[in-house]
Amino acid sequence: MADYMGRGGKISVAEDNTSWGSAGTPDRSFYTFSTAIETDMHVEFREALNEPLTGSVVTSSVNNGIDVGGTFEVEPGYEGFGLIWYHALWGTTATTGTNPYTHTYTMAATPPTAGLTVEQVLGTGSAEKFAGCRISMLELTVSNRSRARARVTVIGKSGGGRTSATNCGVTSTHLPILSHQAGAVGWNSLTLVCTDFALKVDNRFERQPIVGSQYTVEPAISGPRVVTIDLTVIYDGNGLYTGYTGGTASALTVTYTSGTRSVAFTLHNAVITAYGSPVNRHGRIMQTVTFRGVSDGTDNGLAVVVVNAQSSRVAA
Repeated sequence: MADYMGRGGKISVAEDNTSWGSAGTPDRSFYTFSTAIETDMHVEFREALNEPLTGSVVTSSVNNGIDVGGTFEVEPGYEGFGLIWYHALWGTTATTGTNPYTHTYTMAATPPTAGLTVEQVLGTGSAEKFAGCRISMLELTVSNRSRARARVTVIGKSGGGRTSATNCGVTSTHLPILSHQAGAVGWNSLTLVCTDFALKVDNRFERQPIVGSQYTVEPAISGPRVVTIDLTVIYDGNGLYTGYTGGTASALTVTYTSGTRSVAFTLHNAVITAYGSPVNRHGRIMQTVTFRGVSDGTDNGLAVVVVNAQSSRVAA
């Protein structure tokens, strides 16, 4: 038997069939950097004071629970990433326009009724579909002279066992998001010159095992959701430090554009929660700044507006 190789490994996704935990059929893939979604068997050894031992070693065990979850890292693009945006933020508004179309994703109070089905293709090996996945965390980074990368952490309900992969590919019109395609980064009337951008959406999901099932019930949030943007900014004035010490809240905005396609991020009522400007070299001083989005009841922390050629905000 030939050794299995990582070449050809990928992540494919779909929505669950109508309800959480019922596996759907993947209909799109992503260019994938790494994937590590695992099934964790809770094996309990039957240790007891009077259990029979052989050679002073226990003689039996039971499987008493199954957890599914992990992370994958993929290349987000101007098209084909809409399902991830939707399941990370939970809210959408009606798609507008006619090619290009405008899709708006916002922070909503409850997740979509159906979860995600995530298929992990193990290179030249087999594949496994994991149903009932909730996105616990989405981390999207764009470093200088690099294309965007998205690290997605999921908690799932169950795996379907390893079998042949579903035949689906990357969106034919996929275009990567590149660092040089960023427009001006704005906050509190400042224009920031940045070298690194990192968005994090922490939905704070936790699994909940129950009596009567080996699997978790639908994950619930364990506290307020947290959305942040980390920037590395050239130090050319004291506006950020003044805003940090003064507790200023203002929208943080940046748009990436490729032709008629774009992805625009707005961190609502953004407050600086961490700031640094270490002096450790002869050259430019860099500021490291963390902004956290705050809800005001209308704008709920983050909005992502995607403009592309897809007519569906989920297919977008």
